[in-house]
Amino acid sequence: MAALGHSDLLALWETGSPRHGLDRALLLGALARPDLPTARLADLPLGVLNEALIRLRSALFGHRIEAWVECQHCGERLELVLDSDTLLSEAVESDARPDLEVAGFRFRAPCTRDLAAVAAEGNPENAARRLLDLCCVARPADPVVELEALLDEVEAVLETLDPTAEFWLDLA
Repeated sequence: MAALGHSDLLALWETGSPRHGLDRALLLGALARPDLPTARLADLPLGVLNEALIRLRSALFGHRIEAWVECQHCGERLELVLDSDTLLSEAVESDARPDLEVAGFRFRAPCTRDLAAVAAEGNPENAARRLLDLCCVARPADPVVELEALLDEVEAVLETLDPTAEFWLDLA
């Protein structure tokens, strides 16, 4: 990754600010992964893109991530400090994520292109079902169960398949 000056960062911010969050992630992903063709970034597993973005952030601003969240109950602001190395402690050192099989169905890890396909869906359950369908790469000839019945099981297995696809913090 080439060194960025203040004007470069400002230009990047100006280019990305009017874009959807997924497009901003891909814009930054192109900077974080200059080894890949830009068109391929949207097909990377989410964890691969997240890892690249966290590494880019660390290279530009250091490993310490100062953040805050508002309490859902009282609205009070809770400040916290995260460490990028800790966030990446479960990172997989490969762009590829193995497929997984559940009840004869094969699934791949979701990518940004999949999220873009469901981004406009107003109903989270419908979005989850559509995402499941998009990530299903092979179906059994005579399935014993319906694809939608596997949603919870596939979601749990995907967390182990692509551990940096999503980060959860338990704050009190």
